Amino acid sequence: MKITNISTIVVNARMRNWIFVKVETNTPGLYGWGEATLEWKTKGVVGSIEDLKPLILGQDPRRIEHIWQIMHRQYFWRGGIVTMSAMSGIDQALWDIKGKELGKPVCELLGGPVRDTLRLYDHLGGGSLELVALRQGKPPKGAAAPAFRMFLLFKVMFLSPKGDLWSPLREAWTRFRLESRPAQGRRACRSGPNEFGPLRAMH
Repeated sequence: MKITNISTIVVNARMRNWIFVKVETNTPGLYGWGEATLEWKTKGVVGSIEDLKPLILGQDPRRIEHIWQIMHRQYFWRGGIVTMSAMSGIDQALWDIKGKELGKPVCELLGGPVRDTLRLYDHLGGGSLELVALRQGKPPKGAAAPAFRMFLLFKVMFLSPKGDLWSPLREAWTRFRLESRPAQGRRACRSGPNEFGPLRAMH
């Protein structure tokens, strides 16, 4: 089995672009998908995948560790976050191919599943930044209501009245709106790796 092509698909997701990687083989119908998203570095990651492509075309996609070593060591300079994101997307696609060929979920090839259930969260109101800003924790109505009820955890950015990314008062108010419904058991969470230091992040 040989790798015949590596391509990328960029999907616009409002605040970021999602980068999907497709690795194709010479076995009809057998290909793998990976994701290499790196916020605000879309062109860099797509370009890095194109740079890596000549190294692994013609390789056996089942030799995943061998291909990883080629991507990591072949060039004189070691890669940073852009190159590693590109390698990650390709690596995921190779595992996808391996699992499909063997007829097994990838987790079975990596030691078996770790959890029986997996907690999911709703991010940005299902993709609508405007609805998140307007609702401020209030559940939606109409067609979006059933989807809202499926989730118990919501990842949002707490907006101040001026549109700032974070405001202590706005955060407290939004948390109150989400967490003051004990019967629903919903909680709000936020991420902001560049917005505050380690102590505040732990808090």
